[in-house]
Amino acid sequence: MEGVGWKRLAPGVGHTRLTALAVEAVHGGRAVDYREDAVGRIEQILV
Repeated sequence: MEGVGWKRLAPGVGHTRLTALAVEAVHGGRAVDYREDAVGRIEQILV
């Protein structure tokens, strides 16, 4: 998500998994694709 800045993760079921994937992507320098909900929070991460 280079150039995007900070994005809030969507709360609810799976929040812990989203956090784990986000941390793995940052520390591993991996490319990420994501889907946002209606208010702009990340609800799905593809690493």
